[in-house]
Amino acid sequence: EYADYYALHVFFDNMGEPKKKVDEILQLWGEIVHQEEIPTTPQPGLKKVHIPWRYFFKPSKNLIAGRMASENDVVMHIVMEVNEKINGATIFSSGKNMGVFKASGWPEDVANFYRIEDY
Repeated sequence: EYADYYALHVFFDNMGEPKKKVDEILQLWGEIVHQEEIPTTPQPGLKKVHIPWRYFFKPSKNLIAGRMASENDVVMHIVMEVNEKINGATIFSSGKNMGVFKASGWPEDVANFYRIEDY
């Protein structure tokens, strides 16, 4: 459903100021098409420390038209800006029709935690 948009996977420490700042940056550079908490299932060997969130994002054509920057460049800039400047937010995956699921544990526990079978 969102394969043509950039999927940005973010870890938030809380849903207050860090999320507000990420929303503002994304809205500055394009359109948030959809956003939601990444569904998870508790696993005995894994501890949920951060709130995993995903955005489906479309960079603004107005910002790219007539410039040397591509959509990938815009997304890379956003990732670098968020990860450098916003305490409590880390973009750990960004791309079209893909996702990286980050955790520390056995592969099968991580897959079950992120409900990979639903993808």
